[in-house]
Amino acid sequence: MQKQILTDIPSNSLLDGVKVVELSRHVAGAYCGKLLAMLGAHVARFGVEIDVSGSTDTRVAMQQVIHAGKHAAAWDDAALRAALSQARIVIVERDDRDDALSACVNDIIQQRKDLAEEAIVVVLSANGEHGEYPPGCGLTSAAHGAMAWGIGEPSREPLTPAYDIVDHEAGASAAAAALVALVAGQGAAASPVDVASRDVIAHFVSMLAQNYLPYGRPWQRDGRRPFMSGGIYPLGLFKCKDGYVALYCRSTGEWKGIVKAMGNPPWSEAERFQDPRVIARKHGDEADTYLLPWLEQHTKAQIMEIGLQCGFPAAPVRYVGEALDDPQFAFRGSLNPLVLNSGKTVMTPVAPWRLHEAPATVDKKPWPLQCASTRPDEFLKGLRVLDMSWVWSGPLTCSILADLGAEVIKVEHPSRLDSVRQRGRPIRDGKEVEGPVHELNPWFNQLNHGKKSVELDIKSESDRETIRQLAASCDIVIENMRPGALAKASLGYEDFAKVNPSIIMLSMSLAGQAGPLSHMKGYAGIMTSMAGLESLVGYVEDDGSQTVVGMAKTALGDPNAATHAIGVLMAALYRRKLTGRGLWIDLSQTDAILSLLAAPLIESQFHGEARVMGNAHSLYAPHGHFRCSDCNGGASWVAISVQTEAQWRALLAAVNDAALTRFASLDATARLTQRTSVEQALEAWTARQAAVDVVSRLCSARVPVAPVATYQEMSASAWRKARGLTRSVEHPYVGRQDVVVPPWRFGDQSAGVARPAPLLGADTATVCAPFRQSTRSITARVG
Repeated sequence: MQKQILTDIPSNSLLDGVKVVELSRHVAGAYCGKLLAMLGAHVARFGVEIDVSGSTDTRVAMQQVIHAGKHAAAWDDAALRAALSQARIVIVERDDRDDALSACVNDIIQQRKDLAEEAIVVVLSANGEHGEYPPGCGLTSAAHGAMAWGIGEPSREPLTPAYDIVDHEAGASAAAAALVALVAGQGAAASPVDVASRDVIAHFVSMLAQNYLPYGRPWQRDGRRPFMSGGIYPLGLFKCKDGYVALYCRSTGEWKGIVKAMGNPPWSEAERFQDPRVIARKHGDEADTYLLPWLEQHTKAQIMEIGLQCGFPAAPVRYVGEALDDPQFAFRGSLNPLVLNSGKTVMTPVAPWRLHEAPATVDKKPWPLQCASTRPDEFLKGLRVLDMSWVWSGPLTCSILADLGAEVIKVEHPSRLDSVRQRGRPIRDGKEVEGPVHELNPWFNQLNHGKKSVELDIKSESDRETIRQLAASCDIVIENMRPGALAKASLGYEDFAKVNPSIIMLSMSLAGQAGPLSHMKGYAGIMTSMAGLESLVGYVEDDGSQTVVGMAKTALGDPNAATHAIGVLMAALYRRKLTGRGLWIDLSQTDAILSLLAAPLIESQFHGEARVMGNAHSLYAPHGHFRCSDCNGGASWVAISVQTEAQWRALLAAVNDAALTRFASLDATARLTQRTSVEQALEAWTARQAAVDVVSRLCSARVPVAPVATYQEMSASAWRKARGLTRSVEHPYVGRQDVVVPPWRFGDQSAGVARPAPLLGADTATVCAPFRQSTRSITARVG
């Protein structure tokens, strides 16, 4: 069969004609605008210099990098009013600073001043439009959302994601939400599209915690490895001959690959070392005595190569600067040169997707979205999605679409079930829960709620034909298999496009569909290690040295990929609405992580390497986690960030402590110079207070503050309930469970459906019957 010739489609063609106004001060709003510009929107940016973490020259460079592709506009009332009157999307940030930007933002949100009826107003903040807390930042959001509680050594202070990572996640989430409203044809009725970084982080943590708590694995920090290896041994960052390597074993086969690489030693034949789930729960320390010495005999590069040969996921824990020489990034063009105003050229990340289109051969499908409802859970009603993904990133992308009203059909293979279905029996009241083991996983229920399930075997030609006919009836296909796996079964984009040229197919692989490392096996921690993120998180010791800890427990690569995927999917749908054309989206999940790291990448090019910053910020002091008095026998912490002189004065007045007051005359620059002394004085005060009292007092003073919450504290919080971040579902075997839904509010409504994950194959008959009848007819005619 002759292969179709695919046409490359530029990323900046998808949102052609969409006008955006951006008013930002922080990375969140700026990154939201940057993603929309990458997708082709005309972004007119009004505002002040962006607050970015990094050295002075990095911050200067980032003003240009994060606004590349936008149209800078001088702050002029007439120009702003004219731009607002034509804008389809308006990005604004809540800010606690009394200036012209804050006043303008208030007019836009509250009065929709100068806006057209169809304009979508996207509001970014730390805590949301109706939160009980004062303005915050990435530090307080990671603390509120229980992410910080899971990062770091258990005997030391919790750590926060470095280099404005939380702001980037909020910005990507806001871009996705804005494009959902655009595709749904919403404007004033869906505004404000309210995106809080606290909600985004809580959404990530709440999903992943379902792989921990129901199995007796607490959500807590445990150094470079998640507690009990996250359920399957081994998982985490490990010391090797020349640094650290990431190992992410998620199946028995992958564990056997590690054992094979070690030469199948006699100890590995013992019964207790056969099942990596059992090892993680009962024998991890003993297994370490064999594994760790073997790792220390090999370099990062050697272990990665051995992993490729023996079939287990392994990657070097790189410094960010090492990513500049990565052959896969070079092949994909993941980093492109940008000439700065200073004359220096730096390599910076580009869009993490590549787009391709097949030639049209049959009539195009009609536009599927005909619903005029202003309910967010009906925005995508009429959209049909074929979910051929597994584990986390792909299923999460599909579950978000289901929460927005799409019909999502999950294809499940009887000979190779989604590995999340096979994580074992959860524990309830000290006993394993009874029932079909593949129906008992709360994490599967979370990631697949609201979907339908069809059981089809891609090894069967008749079932493959059923899948092709299903795709002909769908608008979107999503998969995150190894590159080429579906194409070999004649289930690739070209096969689907022949019968449905309007199909949009999203392929979410680890490193992209082609290139020297495209077939590399791996999960979230492999992506973040390859891109350099893990090396940025750790402690700065008293002597100035760095201790890398990483943030492997957060598995950030998966939800980050899903958030970026929703944005480009919606942009592709918008293009289809105008042109009737589909396309193939090749999204590299590792590139999506790289997209967050422009500042440390620039830092490494300016200064040799981006350094671990602990909980510090290069612009703010005090800024970090501060120990409070013991609470129920355990240490408690609060996150505090002072970003303005008004907040500094408010903090001093609220604390009213002589040891801290002696620094009252210090301005922002001087506080950075004397950061250690200032923060020690502040912690001497917080250590005498209960965390709840510190939070209450500083909230009243409108100083950014948050408890460094445990998962239990976050999930029971009043703000989480008020924001509508969950839906209660009843599963036949899991029972009653709160599942988290997209962390966005549209016109003061959250999106989400209260339906559990389907039982395996529950919808095969009803969904596939028409296609199987057709397949039988075709077979009979051919016979």
